Amino acid sequence: MRIEDVAFCTTVWDTVPATEHKGETGTAIWRTLETGNVRVRMVEYTPGYRAIIGAAAAMPSSFSPASW
Repeated sequence: MRIEDVAFCTTVWDTVPATEHKGETGTAIWRTLETGNVRVRMVEYTPGYRAIIGAAAAMPSSFSPASW
């Protein structure tokens, strides 16, 4: 992966437009910031959120950030 043309910055997430994504039992609220060739997403989940379809459901149980 090459991160190019991305200046250091801080993000005030409350100023980034939010989009809602419904799950079986709640909602995920995504705030997505794209700069250069990088996309950063901050996700908030309502209590009890369970996605209908999502990448996490397709990952093996042995998957963890330590295995990246």
